[in-house]
Amino acid sequence: MSLALRKFKLLVEKIATFRVSNFCWAFQMNTWKCVGIGPEGERLLLNGLNPWEHEWRQTSDAPVVLSHPSYSGQLHRMNVYEIQAGGRSLAFAAGELSPSVWGFYVPG
Repeated sequence: MSLALRKFKLLVEKIATFRVSNFCWAFQMNTWKCVGIGPEGERLLLNGLNPWEHEWRQTSDAPVVLSHPSYSGQLHRMNVYEIQAGGRSLAFAAGELSPSVWGFYVPG
């Protein structure tokens, strides 16, 4: 079997194992808005809450694949989290874009 065919089979296997409930990444990129990028721990407000000051709870939602806001060719897998604070609930996606640099996205 040629190297190209083996690579194609691996790609197909990865796609096949992707959960059916996931949206395609192109749709996800249009439904999430980047609201901040910065070093880990740096103050950032998401709807008035600094995520670094609260406990994150990973939701049961499937991870999303989102593009880096400055480098749209870079795609990153982000988990969806929730913060409960002051009687409010905030859902957001977050992930490390490069070592100790995080990106935060909110639905919308």
